[in-house]
Amino acid sequence: MQVRFKIYLTLIFATIIGALFFYFSDHVKRLTETNLLFIKKVTQLEKLERQLNEEILKNSFFLYQNYDKTRVILQDIENVLEEIHKESGIIQGHERTVVRLTDYELSFRAKELDIQKFSTLNSIIKNSSTYIPSLVLKYNEVVKNTDTSYLEDILKVTSMVALVRSSHDKDVLASINEAVERIKKQEFTGEIAFFNKSFLSHVGIYQQYFYRYSQTLERILGRDTTGILEEIKGSFITEHDDEVDRFTITSLFFLFSFLLAIGFVVYFLLNTDKENLKLLALQEELREGATKDHLTKLPNRFAYEQEHRKLFKKPILLLVNIDGFKHINDFYGIKVGDYVLKQLALFLTDIMKDMKGTRVYRLGADDFGLMLEIDPKFDAIEFTKLVILKIENEIIRYQNYEINITVSVGISQEEPFIEKADMVLKHIKVGARKKYLEYKEELDLYQNIQDNLHYLSVLRGAIDRDDIVPYFQPIYNNVTGQREKYECLARIIDEQGNVLSPFVFLEAAKKSKLYGEITKIMVLKSFIAFGATDYEFSINLSIEDIIDLEINDFIFEMLDNFEGIGERVIFEILESEGISNYSTVNEFIRKIKEEYGCKFALDDFGAGYSNFEHILKLDFDYLKIDASLIKNIDTDRNSEIIVETIVDFSHKIGNKKLTAEFVHSKAVYDKVKKLGIDFSQGYYLGKPDPEIS
Repeated sequence: MQVRFKIYLTLIFATIIGALFFYFSDHVKRLTETNLLFIKKVTQLEKLERQLNEEILKNSFFLYQNYDKTRVILQDIENVLEEIHKESGIIQGHERTVVRLTDYELSFRAKELDIQKFSTLNSIIKNSSTYIPSLVLKYNEVVKNTDTSYLEDILKVTSMVALVRSSHDKDVLASINEAVERIKKQEFTGEIAFFNKSFLSHVGIYQQYFYRYSQTLERILGRDTTGILEEIKGSFITEHDDEVDRFTITSLFFLFSFLLAIGFVVYFLLNTDKENLKLLALQEELREGATKDHLTKLPNRFAYEQEHRKLFKKPILLLVNIDGFKHINDFYGIKVGDYVLKQLALFLTDIMKDMKGTRVYRLGADDFGLMLEIDPKFDAIEFTKLVILKIENEIIRYQNYEINITVSVGISQEEPFIEKADMVLKHIKVGARKKYLEYKEELDLYQNIQDNLHYLSVLRGAIDRDDIVPYFQPIYNNVTGQREKYECLARIIDEQGNVLSPFVFLEAAKKSKLYGEITKIMVLKSFIAFGATDYEFSINLSIEDIIDLEINDFIFEMLDNFEGIGERVIFEILESEGISNYSTVNEFIRKIKEEYGCKFALDDFGAGYSNFEHILKLDFDYLKIDASLIKNIDTDRNSEIIVETIVDFSHKIGNKKLTAEFVHSKAVYDKVKKLGIDFSQGYYLGKPDPEIS
């Protein structure tokens, strides 16, 4: 009784000391974590400041630069500062840090105002920089008998303006005054007078605003905001280290006291057989809790990792997975789902009970493992069939419900067993249409992963090298026989100079979120290619592109930059892609049609199941009939009947223009024209080519 009292007394003391130790230790930990968070945010501010300066420099050097990224960086800085203020307790007591943080915010606000001024001045300067050379080109087109001295003056002014723009040398600007004065003295009439007035107006704008522009840029880049942030980090770290040292010493004192109390407890327990037995029982309970699944009472993944190499010399693993288990949880509820898992555990245990040297594990949410020793007489496939049959013949009864489940089984006889069996299961689920499958090297499951990684690497490399290029396939008017427009198709030029079609890289692009980058590259390069032509041209857009706000903004920006080109642009939307938000897609189509005059086509029409719904809900101008319906239309009567129906349907709903894809022979071309389809596209008429012929 006396020993027990001592133990209780010591435990109370240890509990109090332990609580104090854990409190101070936890406080030090939280203090360190929060302080590291503050340092991380200051480091983030430094990074954003560098990015901001880089964007300002880019905006000052490049004619067509998007200010959106600058605004995003400024907003990111605002957000970080707001987060710091929300966690004001982090810097409470750090007086020097608070002062320097205030200094930084004041400097940032001043810099932000300068950036707003710079953006306005930069737009004015860039506009004149672009317009002055175009005026000179227009002068050469309009004037028949060129005034040599006048031409020399305007060329000199133009070159000086370009030099000032690229060098940011204010002294160079003063050297054009003499030439400008001579130009002002010239007297012209008619269109040349209008040219001269426009030219002098834009040069005057350059002279008027460039000094302010240059001074604003120097102020922006001259502010030592990163230096202030570096000081903030230094002072904060010093103050933080002092605070942590104080709490660490205190927590170490309590740790020593706690360990001393625990030592007394252990000493007393070692002298009491009864208390020792309780301790052993507690250890066993902890061990069992760590190695058993609490729901099914089966050994868990941890137990499998600990024991399977010890228990089995040459094992085989059957990984059993419940088909559509999520639907069971969603439909019946989690409680019923748990009951199904427990019943399946009982079924599997019953199946294996008469087999020696076997183990049943619960390895995941709805994954169960059957591991047994390979025997020369053992037929893994037949045994797997038996397991599946017994499970699927069982009816799970829960209250008034009768639930039947189906399972899929992945089989592996090689390490790592779970990984390979799981790869087989995924292969089955994706579309192998089998109930079971054994892992074999010839399945190339690892190779599929390697191929995906390879194509992703090729794609990233092509984007970095600017080797995503458009190829142009002509589209012919079936009535006139003339080439009227082109479709722009993405290609990759790999490091060996090979041209790769989209079938190789598009799937990797979509899964890695690089598809939007390809879309932006195709829009920009296609606009550049057709900017100097009169042809209409089409660009493919996915539904993901349309609902992506960043790509939306990019398309609108390009349409603004390439003035007037929108009336010749046709955006092709893939019919085979599901559309879940018609209002978003409709709004995009409406806005781009009304503001820029663009047209829209429904691509691969006839390839999916929801095509008629797309036509009725969305305002398309063209329907492109899928290749699967066109390629055999000269010999396949069923294809011809379907296409005839599409032609009739398109006329009745508003005379939508039709384009036949995959016109690969004269016979197909003649059939397409006979059916009254408006346009044709295919290798018979022209292959995709990097040049616009």
